Amino acid sequence: MSLKKRLEQLEEQFKSGEQTNPGGGMSSREWELFFHVHENAHRELDGLEALPPLKYTEEDREDDKSTLEETIPAYRNGGGWNTDASRDFLDYWERETMNRMEGNHA
Repeated sequence: MSLKKRLEQLEEQFKSGEQTNPGGGMSSREWELFFHVHENAHRELDGLEALPPLKYTEEDREDDKSTLEETIPAYRNGGGWNTDASRDFLDYWERETMNRMEGNHA
């Protein structure tokens, strides 16, 4: 497919509101979280206070639920997570995710 044709398709998808990368890419919330962390890293390097935490959203809750129900169990059952350190990491991740969902986040 020519570059011109690909560009026309992308423009058409944008105009129609279709997702240009079905099943992939990052959501606007993921970008918001990314840039928040990025800005705080710069602030720390500059000796400034961190920005206040972002509000916990329904999208965050759904992501955390998926992490607890799907991601962490899949990792626990995977072959590369059988050391004490890796199991400790998964336990920590699970605990922190549960705390966030229960409103115990910083």
